[in-house]
Amino acid sequence: MTWHLPGPSGLTAMVPCYNEIDCIDRCYTEIAREVDRYDDVEILFVDDGSSDGTLERIKAFAAQDDRVKYLSFSRNFGLEAAFTAGFKYASKGWTVQLDADLQSPPAEMHRLVERAREGYDVVFAIRRDRSDAWWRRAGTHAHQVIAAHLLGIEIPLGASVFRVVRTSVAHKIVETRMSTPYFLATAPLLGARYAVEPTDHSPRQGGSGKWRLHHLVMHAVELFVGFSYRPLMALEVTAATLSLALVLALLASLWVGSGPVQVLGAAALAGLLGLQAMTARYLIRVMRVQARTFPGFQVRESNIPVRPEEHLYGYEMQEQMSTHARDTVVVLGGGEDQIPAYREARRLGYRVVGVDLRPDCLGAQLADEFLAITTRDPDRIAGRLDHHRVAAVISPASDAAQEAVAALCDKLGTAHRVPEGAVRASVDKTAFHEVLRALGFATYPAVHGSDRETLRRDAGRLGLPVVVKPTDSSGSKGLTCVTDAAELDAAIVRALDGSPSRTVVIERLVAGSHHTAECFIVGGELAHAAITERTLTGVPHLNSISHVVPAALPEPIVVRVREMIAEVTAHLGLTDGPLNVDFVVTPQADIVLIEMGARLGGNGMPLLSREAFGLNTVEAALRLALGQTPDLRATRQQVAMLHILHVDREGTLIGVDGEQEVRARPEVRLLELFKRPGERVRPYTQANEKLGYLVIVAPTHDELRRVRDEVLATLRWQIAPDLIDLADADEVGEADPGPADAAALPTHPTRGGIPA
Repeated sequence: MTWHLPGPSGLTAMVPCYNEIDCIDRCYTEIAREVDRYDDVEILFVDDGSSDGTLERIKAFAAQDDRVKYLSFSRNFGLEAAFTAGFKYASKGWTVQLDADLQSPPAEMHRLVERAREGYDVVFAIRRDRSDAWWRRAGTHAHQVIAAHLLGIEIPLGASVFRVVRTSVAHKIVETRMSTPYFLATAPLLGARYAVEPTDHSPRQGGSGKWRLHHLVMHAVELFVGFSYRPLMALEVTAATLSLALVLALLASLWVGSGPVQVLGAAALAGLLGLQAMTARYLIRVMRVQARTFPGFQVRESNIPVRPEEHLYGYEMQEQMSTHARDTVVVLGGGEDQIPAYREARRLGYRVVGVDLRPDCLGAQLADEFLAITTRDPDRIAGRLDHHRVAAVISPASDAAQEAVAALCDKLGTAHRVPEGAVRASVDKTAFHEVLRALGFATYPAVHGSDRETLRRDAGRLGLPVVVKPTDSSGSKGLTCVTDAAELDAAIVRALDGSPSRTVVIERLVAGSHHTAECFIVGGELAHAAITERTLTGVPHLNSISHVVPAALPEPIVVRVREMIAEVTAHLGLTDGPLNVDFVVTPQADIVLIEMGARLGGNGMPLLSREAFGLNTVEAALRLALGQTPDLRATRQQVAMLHILHVDREGTLIGVDGEQEVRARPEVRLLELFKRPGERVRPYTQANEKLGYLVIVAPTHDELRRVRDEVLATLRWQIAPDLIDLADADEVGEADPGPADAAALPTHPTRGGIPA
């Protein structure tokens, strides 16, 4: 059911947070679940200068959920600054302020919304059965009572920071140039209609509280002196009274003939107190007219536009934007591995034009404009971009599109271009073999060509098993591992059909452990290299199933791999940009490079880099394409696995059981599903048939594998077979479903790609 709010539409769920790494994942999960009830939503995290990885987790949410926005401060400015920024940059009609530690349960927000329906501008929550420490409860109550009854400050007694606010009123409150941003007192001062509503209160869900006794004391002092003149007036009256008394004492001392020292001392004290009285009066006048000139916070980074005066680099960014008027990013490809580029480009404020031959691809839903054109036709694509100011062209994970990316960069004059040799080695596997031979690296027997008879004859000299694949395709399309000579001709036909140039390469299979290096080159240096253990499906398809980082390889092997990659990039003139290299370590400890791509890796590799290293390689690649300097500083290093979800049968997906249990596990950092109920699923024979990504972290490799096995045992894919297979239904005890109603078809549950 969708809920609609009164008046202006939409809801911003605003969450201030500071060093909340222990609970931020659960916070996002619960808030995302609750705001699904509303029709127009954003989730706005305000990171108050966290230093524990909280911001990296928020960025991960934003990469997967377009509703997630964030502001990150340059340092810790405090709660008031955080919610001030949140209210200022909330873009929906209503804003609910929530706690990152979930002490105010997100499910309780609906109570506040219901009261807002009655015509209130602000609805404050009053926590029932508060779980805070006794001193916190007593202190809060005492300072609110003093403020209301002794100092005449109108505040809703018992109100907390959990509240629903009409956003236009919130903007007015935080823009009001008061001496202190005390929301509880400012709302009544402006005449906003407010109400209170009792809500449940939960213990903190992780980490430690940030409020200490001195915070509460300073908070009370700010309220007392910021919203009432009574303390200063009392000081003024006291000073004036004491001054008058001392003047009278001075006159009396003169009358009775006191000594000059006593007279001068009394006169000085009287003058001092008189000056204090005048100072108090002056402060009152200043408080009435003085405006806060400092904005109260500075944003270091965000995925929404920020005023230059409130961004640490705001005027520099404004100058760059006025100098570089290009505002469009073109993404070639619309599959699951290109989706992060769409999201990052939009997060950075660019319009996105997506290109893919499939009009129903995932990218079509995220692009501002979508072109249903093959990614291999740069001339036609360029012809459709005449009205755009293109800043960058990018195609993560796709070798097939790299030549078109290079051609479009030349045609459109974008800032960064990959060298021609690196493009050729990425899209033509025989060209990469030539590079290896030129460098004197270990190679393996291979033949290539277009004639079936010649290929079959030459392949016979290689010995089995061999890998047959198109020279210029990607995503495992047309790839077959042949172990029986009788299967060779059919494999050659499949590879020819999958090759745009009708050219095939046949390679002897290299035995050993499989690995991938996901790299980034900056200034000719290897700035980042994530070396993974790579697990493949069995023959005949050899698709990637999982990547684990770091790989359990001896240090000399790791060092040598890095050296070889550096030699390859130097040979190709690749001085800047992402690079993905597959390689095998043989039982004799030889390193054999298999293939490369001068682009971000596929199969979710950027997701793995984000979790393992806190590194956003998609943003880095996009910034490089835009002509900017990428940030490749790793913020952590932990053991992580990316597992590709898949099934072994074809049919219609009915549903996925166990999804919520998996998402709730602390080791699971990402569960992304690409298929929805009602869509077709197929056995995992090529890259575009995967069902989703699972990313988990753990202290050790063994623990990773244990968690993976438990998760795969929990996930159960409910799949209805094709009608032609219904004869098999009786064998599994299913009744004849009758008409072709997908909801009524029998299902075969599987666990994470393994038959149940």
